Amino acid sequence: MARARIADPALRAADFAAVFGVSDRTVQAEFAAAGETFASWLLAERLDLAHARLTAVPWRSRSVAQISTACGFRDPTHFHRVFRGRFETTPGELRAGR
Repeated sequence: MARARIADPALRAADFAAVFGVSDRTVQAEFAAAGETFASWLLAERLDLAHARLTAVPWRSRSVAQISTACGFRDPTHFHRVFRGRFETTPGELRAGR
């Protein structure tokens, strides 16, 4: 469910909980048991998706900003910062093959 709505910037753990008929606290507890939070998992999923799209031929005609939006990021500056922190390269550098 979360992966199907990954591009929704408003996706929250509470939405995930509602689909499965559990509390937000239960969702957070399950993620905590796995050593992470819903928010950190969601960010990692969105970054992985953005990385894949930045290097995929069908997405070549889209700008970095369009890809970031399509991956659920509201702010291109935030996207750029967290992308660089995770992959140690900027989205533009990745796309250029550097």
